[in-house]
Amino acid sequence: MDSGSAANPDGDADVADTAPALPQAVTVNVVRSMKPAAGVTVVFHDASGAVLGSTKTDAAGKAVSTGAIPAQVSVLLGAASWLRSVHTWTSVEAGDELFVTDFSPMGGEELGHITVTLPGEVMGSSWYYANVGSCGVARQGKNVGTPASITMRAECVRPQNAILGRSAGDRTNGFAFLKGVPAPAPAAGVDVTLGSWWFTAAMASVNILNPPSSLTNTKLDLDDILGDVAYPSDSMYLKTATASLAFAAGFADAHQFTALDGAYPTPRSLVTRIPSTKSSVTLDFGTAPPAIKDMTLAATNRERPELSWTLPAGMSTVDGALGAVDYQADNQTKYRWSFVLPPNATSARFPELPAEVADWVAFTPKPAEIGFSGFTSLNLTLVSSDLLDGYGAFRTEVGRLVPLEFDEQYRVSHIMLPKDGALATTISYAPLR
Repeated sequence: MDSGSAANPDGDADVADTAPALPQAVTVNVVRSMKPAAGVTVVFHDASGAVLGSTKTDAAGKAVSTGAIPAQVSVLLGAASWLRSVHTWTSVEAGDELFVTDFSPMGGEELGHITVTLPGEVMGSSWYYANVGSCGVARQGKNVGTPASITMRAECVRPQNAILGRSAGDRTNGFAFLKGVPAPAPAAGVDVTLGSWWFTAAMASVNILNPPSSLTNTKLDLDDILGDVAYPSDSMYLKTATASLAFAAGFADAHQFTALDGAYPTPRSLVTRIPSTKSSVTLDFGTAPPAIKDMTLAATNRERPELSWTLPAGMSTVDGALGAVDYQADNQTKYRWSFVLPPNATSARFPELPAEVADWVAFTPKPAEIGFSGFTSLNLTLVSSDLLDGYGAFRTEVGRLVPLEFDEQYRVSHIMLPKDGALATTISYAPLR
């Protein structure tokens, strides 16, 4: 038996025989049109926002930090000349794996079409719809029998697809559906018929607790989730604190309910997903995060503007915050700086960017733009969810939960929860001009 080794010739038991573990890197994953996005610039920063290094995502859509562990990470999204976004995570830690979906400025990549023939007219219905997820088409009145073409985009198409048809008067009143429809080849099509009849809608009941003061400004949506695709099922504006929404029995794996109180400047949303075996839900606006107060923007340094705000009471259940500053250039280019923050943050400053991506620093107008360009909006969205366990989970998962869209109310109304649970948001706006 050896009494020692080359590394520890004296055999001292308290001397480690392995090298200390190296710090874990931070990994960024970028997806565009449901596929890994290669060639996206990722910048790593220290806590002050200074640049530690930059790289581009590889063919798998990944970028990995090297050297010192960053405290902030920025990714440059939406590379169209008229729509650019710098998205920054703050307070990141060693070993973090961050996810973000790049928006598609032109509405998404088109991947063929599915031509649908719907059943005939239904008494009391004036509109007829066919959807594959968010990809859809509408027919009015007697035109219902005319074949309708659904343009398929990457966010909708799967190897096997389902089509949900709806008939509606003031509200959805009937359904027809077909599953197992193959994906069309790019630039090609698939023809399907949804049958010869509509079946009566089943009804889900919704109870609203602590309702907004103006119920009529509150929109209620029901999406049916099949696999990882959400299908619009029914929608209404509230009149009372109880409501019923229509769904297609036997179609979905889960029901997702979204209540959006659009009261400006602090709209709130509640999103709850339940199994399709259940048909009732309670949504409590008392669980929505509080509104942020006293937001201000200091732009003395036009290259690195800084935001600050006052935290309200009632922050104990908040998992994190999403912030955004919009800037309109005189040449019509739109810029956005969005950022992910811990719930106790009271300020955020635009990070430094490398010289080679200076065009993404939106806030310094060129001479021809002075007097016409400027900041157009500042907002902060507080998020709480029983699917997240504090800021560590929030910063890694929020990029997959909340779409990065320029309209925040559109963003929160298009959240799709990955499993049963609830998520609540409150957006606080501070218009800047």
